[in-house]
Formats: sequence, C-alpha cells, structure tokens
Amino acid sequence: GSGIFGGSNPIPKYDFNEPRVDGRKYREGASAYLGAWYNTDKNKRVWVRLQGWYWMAEDYERKTWHAEFQPTFKISDRFAISLSEIVENGHNSIGYVTNNEAQDSIFFGRRESLNVTSVLEGRYMFSANASLKLRGRYYWSAVDYHQFYLLNDDGTMNPNAPFLEDQNVNYSSFNIDLSYNWQFAPGSELSVVWKNAISDSGSEVAPNYSANLKELWDNPQLNSLSLKILYYLDYNYLKKRSKG
Repeated sequence: GSGIFGGSNPIPKYDFNEPRVDGRKYREGASAYLGAWYNTDKNKRVWVRLQGWYWMAEDYERKTWHAEFQPTFKISDRFAISLSEIVENGHNSIGYVTNNEAQDSIFFGRRESLNVTSVLEGRYMFSANASLKLRGRYYWSAVDYHQFYLLNDDGTMNPNAPFLEDQNVNYSSFNIDLSYNWQFAPGSELSVVWKNAISDSGSEVAPNYSANLKELWDNPQLNSLSLKILYYLDYNYLKKRSKG
C-alpha cells in the first residue's frame, strides 16, 4: 500500500508548554507539512516500509525533513532479519534552552538538530517454544545552536539576548541485546539475556555519522548477563494431590 498525507496551520498559534514556566507562551508562525509512505507485501520473503515527510514554517525559515527505511528479510520460516534507519534533520528549529532562577528571563535558541536511529534485529525460532533474538541499536542526537533569544511576554522573541555558555549537545549510544527464551512448560519460562551498552555525551558536535560512531567506540563498555526462571505452580492440582 501507499499514501500521501499533509496538513497546515495557516495562522500563528501559541505554545504554552515550551517556555516551561506557568503563564508564559511562545508564538509559533504558520506552518505546513507534506509526506508519503509506501509498504510492500508483508507476505513476501522481503518486504520494505518507506516513509518521509517535510515540514516548514514561515518564521526564521524553519524546516524539518524526516525519512524512514525499514526492510525485513525472511530467510526461512524460522529465521528473519529486519533493519530500521530513521533520520530527522531540523534547520533553524526553535526551542527552550534555559531560564534564570527568578523565572522572569526565559531563553530560547535557534539551532540545527539531527536525530539518527539505526536498528538491526534478528530472530531464530528453534521451536514454537524456544527462540534466540539479537537486537542492536545505535542512536545519535546532535544540537548545534546558532543564536539565542529572550522570550517576550507576548510570545515573540528578542534577539538581544546575553551570551550563554556553550549549549551544544552531542549524545550517542549503542546497545546490543542477545536473549534466549524457552517456554519449557505451560506458564513456565527460562530467559537468558546478555546486554552490552556504550554511551557518550559532550558539547562538540561530530561532523558526520562515521566520525561520531568512531568516537563512541572509544568509550568504556558495560556488559551484563542475567538469568530468569519462572515456574508456574497449579495450586488446585497440588491441593488435590495432597488430599489424595
């Protein structure tokens, strides 16, 4: 299947949540968006989901694009692999930064934003009651500020804001989960899970995907192994046996 979607806010509106202070508001200009999606047949050995949209606003030349690419490969009736790549990039996005202790000065910022999520999943079914699942997830979020503003009482922004310390953010993480699940009896299950996690956070925005990933690998890794066993006891059955 496939489809097209879109919408618009033809007149400015007020956001009472973004200022993070009761009674204050932020005035957003008119905006519009347009997107499309496409799915192939899920019953096939290989099927793909695509989606994308583009959003733009009249004030500050704000624009955002979003793209998703999600293929799934059914290697066999027991084994399947799926990928997911989601990228969202915002140009001149506007948002809250901080406020002073008295909460009478609220600072907003104009920034470039980037969010990338990459996921790889694999699942193998040994039987109807036993399976092995592997999931790897890489996430990168970067915010690079261009200018700061003071929020006026009427919701507009004053560009004559004092200089703020570096507010840029570069956060990334990588996680691997490997789990084995076995339902060895009705209502009873054994689960073994290995987790590996790496994360990194700083104010220097990486220039590209590969450079950020390389910097992430230099951080220490956290590994954990867990074992969980759930065993279902039928109280009524045990009660009957004890009477017998």
